[in-house]
Formats: sequence, structure tokens, C-alpha cells
Amino acid sequence: MVTRVGGIASGLDTEAIISALIEAQSRPVTSLTSIVEDDEYKLGQWTELDDSLSDLRSMTEQLSSYSTWSQIAATSSDTSKLNATISSSASPETGTYSISVSTLAKAQSGYSNEVTAGKTADIMGSNTASYTINGATINIAANSSLTDIKDAINGQTSNMTSGVKASILGNRLVLENTTTGTGHDMAISYAGGTLDILGESAGGGIGLINSSGALVNETASQNLTGTIGGTPFSSSTNTSSDLIEGVTLNFTATGDSTLTVGRDTSTIKSLISDFIEQYNETMALLKEKGDVNLSSSGGISSLGTLQGDYLLGMIQTNSRSILTSIDKNPNYMNQAYNSLYKVGIWFSSDANELSIVDETKLDDALASNFDDVETLFRGWGNTTSGEGQGVLRRLDNFLYSQTDPINGGITLRKNELDTDINSKNNEISALNLRLLDYESDLWQHFAAMEEAVSAIQDQGSYILSLLN
Repeated sequence: MVTRVGGIASGLDTEAIISALIEAQSRPVTSLTSIVEDDEYKLGQWTELDDSLSDLRSMTEQLSSYSTWSQIAATSSDTSKLNATISSSASPETGTYSISVSTLAKAQSGYSNEVTAGKTADIMGSNTASYTINGATINIAANSSLTDIKDAINGQTSNMTSGVKASILGNRLVLENTTTGTGHDMAISYAGGTLDILGESAGGGIGLINSSGALVNETASQNLTGTIGGTPFSSSTNTSSDLIEGVTLNFTATGDSTLTVGRDTSTIKSLISDFIEQYNETMALLKEKGDVNLSSSGGISSLGTLQGDYLLGMIQTNSRSILTSIDKNPNYMNQAYNSLYKVGIWFSSDANELSIVDETKLDDALASNFDDVETLFRGWGNTTSGEGQGVLRRLDNFLYSQTDPINGGITLRKNELDTDINSKNNEISALNLRLLDYESDLWQHFAAMEEAVSAIQDQGSYILSLLN
């Protein structure tokens, strides 16, 4: 460790002198540090662009994928009456089905007379009762209220052959079968006790069932019934996967509706809108990074953070060129749909952004010429060259050439910056080590000087003492 000795003998400000010398020698480090900071900032800018282009590519991948364009959807003309879903593994026949529903499936239910004393009042006294409901034994204890009876029934639901739900509405006991459709009616019988509390009022009961165990105030069960294309159908539930193969139908009201099973145009249109939004966002970001901003006087007010890098302009130019291209091969491409413009997608003149300029044209094309629109987007060939590739597939390939994690254009830019940052940091480390050695040498030299000055001063003092 170097001993630091100030200018005790010489009177010099050794600390200040050495600091000034070190600062002068540190200028290369300062310069390199500035370069590293600039490179790191640019690396962050390229990473931001890479992320945005990757987000855009996820859109182009979907719109150039067979699985996207092969999706089938079931669309109801009246969702207040009918909704439908298609299993992801199903391949239903496409077509239009006229559906008419006469009755909805219902479960059997019934209610008792009103207990005027209230639902918590004791209606059993010292009596007890036992019932069998759908195979389960229900025991009603003495001093039970309407609420106690409800709880006793619900407590045995798991033991029933078919579930029954008990509830209280307006101080009346209500029983409802949990299974809809005919053939699932409740089987209720009085098994014994001192009071048939569920029986008719003449016997002291609440009038839920008669002596045969039938519900007195009954709403009968019924099946879902109707026709599909004139062919009658019946189901014990309002949701069925058996009526149209691969399609699950959920009926919510009676009446007529139409179900269309066909290409999933709504998902395609939604993906197109998402793609357009992401495309405009990415292109705006590219423009921002490479812009030259002029002041009101015509001078340059500011520059984009990556201004001057040709890659920015190349990506913008090539992307637009692909999207505005026209496929003139009449053997494979319907010339009525050979460009995005033909399906209502183009660049707006005011903002120069991609947009759906004619939504009706797009809707009509998807509805009437779905395969032609798919060919426009995906292509008609399987080659990896431009020949036979659709607009979105070509754009997808181009974007991959820029975002490929190994050889992509932006990846190479980032790698260059990474390499330069590492190289400059190594230089800085080496220079800092040399500066430490240099500082150590300076302190040693100044310490030696102070010793020499001190010795001279001592000799001078000695000579003066002899002369005196």
C-alpha cells in the first residue's frame, strides 16, 4: 500500500496536483464510457423495435396459418333463443339450419300452502314424521319449522336417485327436481310418524302432497321439443350435443331461429383489425426512431434516436411494398381479389396508415369468397420463395428475416452493439488498472521528493546554525 504524504516539506498541494494529472490521463476512460452509454441506449432502442416487430409477426403468423383459416364457427340469428359452440376437435358439416323450438325442457316442481305463522315457527309440536323422497329417507323431528323441514330435505340430496332442491318462497315450501325432462318425476311417500306434515291440510299438513304422494300444486316436467329443418327432435335438457354433430346447442327460449355453421369470419376479421393496429403502431415506432424533426423555421430541431440507420427505412419500405403488392397470376389467384385493396384494406390518404377503408367490401368478401381471401392472405403455394405466397405470409417471412434470433437484421445490430459494449468495457477496465498504477507511482515520486526537500531543509538549517 502506497503511503500518501502531502506537501509538508515542499508546501505543494500534492493531492490537487496528482488529481489533476489523473484527470488528464482519465480522458480516454471518459470518452469510452460515453461511447458505452450511447451504445447501451441504442441497444435499448433496437430491443424496443425488436419487441414491436415480434408482436407484429405474431399477428402475421396467425393470419398466414392454415389453422386460423380452417376454424369453423356456429352463429345463431337470435342469441336470446339459441347459442351454439363447436368443439375444438370437431369437424361439423357446414350449412344453415332452420330451428324451431316449441317447448323448453323443465323440471317437475311443486309448492305447499302458505304457513301463515312464518317459516321459523314450530309447526310440528311434539309430532314427528318420516318420508322417502327419490329413495332417500327424510326424518322430521318434533318442534320443526318450515326452515327445518327444508334443511332436512336438502341434507339428503346426495342420497337421492335424482336430486331434489327444497326452498322457501313466501312462507311456502317449494320442491324442485334438479333433473329436467319427463321421466324424472319425484317419488314422494309418507313413511310414518305421528303427523303427515307434508300431506293435505285436512290432516294437519301443509298441502304439498296428497295421499298418493303426488304434488298438489304441480308444475309438470317437460322435454325440449322442436324441429331442425323440419325434422322433429326431443331432449330432456336444454343443452344438447346430439342434434347437430360436432355442435353443442343451448336453447334459452321458444321460437324460430337460424343457425349457420361455417368459416369463422368474425375471428378472421378481428385478427385483421388487430394486425392493422399493430402494423401502424410498429411503423410509427420505426418512423419515430429514424425521423428528422424540423423546426418552424425549417431547421433541424431534433433527430430520431437511430436516425441515419438505413435498416429503419428498409423495414418500412419493404413492409409497405409487400402490403401494396398485386398478385397477377390468374391461374391461382382470383383477380377480383388479388390485392388488399380489393377486399377493402388500404392505406388512408390523410394519415398514411393501413386501415379497413371499406368494411362492407371486406365483410362481403369474407362471406361470399372466403377461399379467395384466404389465398390472398396465405397464398396458393407451399414454397419458401415469394412465388405462391400470400401477402401476409410474405410479410411474415420478411419480418422473420429481421427478428430471427440468430441472423435477423435487428439481431445483428444488437449483437454489434453488444460486442462493442463488451470491448469498450474491457478497454475501460484495462485503462483503470493502468491509472491505479500511475497514481501509485505519482505518490511514490512525490513522497521521495518530499523526503529530499526535507533533507535539504535539514542541511540548510544545520549550516545556518554553524554560521551563527
